[in-house]
Amino acid sequence: MGLDLTESFGAILGLVVTLVSAAILADGYHHYFLRTRVVLKKVYETTIENGPRVKLTKVSKAVANNERESLTELGSTGYGIFFGNALFLGLFMLLSTYVLKNVDIKSNYLFSTLVSAVVSTWVSKREMKKK
Repeated sequence: MGLDLTESFGAILGLVVTLVSAAILADGYHHYFLRTRVVLKKVYETTIENGPRVKLTKVSKAVANNERESLTELGSTGYGIFFGNALFLGLFMLLSTYVLKNVDIKSNYLFSTLVSAVVSTWVSKREMKKK
């Protein structure tokens, strides 16, 4: 029959699955952000330490530190959103078009959306390997 959103069950199912997967993905984005922020901060600090030495006043140091922090935040946010969405979309397409292609569309949507969100969040929570 399909995922008819005019049908009350289909609409409720679509809404609940979408909201639950959005909440799960938001948690994953948060973990991507926290994990990447630490790495980017180290990279920026080593780049500045290895760069040319310039005498800065206290005000200039504060401005440079604020700029470095905002760059770190922006880079971490961008990476988290890009990688989380790319992984989610890739898994969703793989599951919905190949793995679950012969399953009812309601079940297909439910499983492919939730499994993709859970796997994306699980990957974001894994510990980084120390070099």
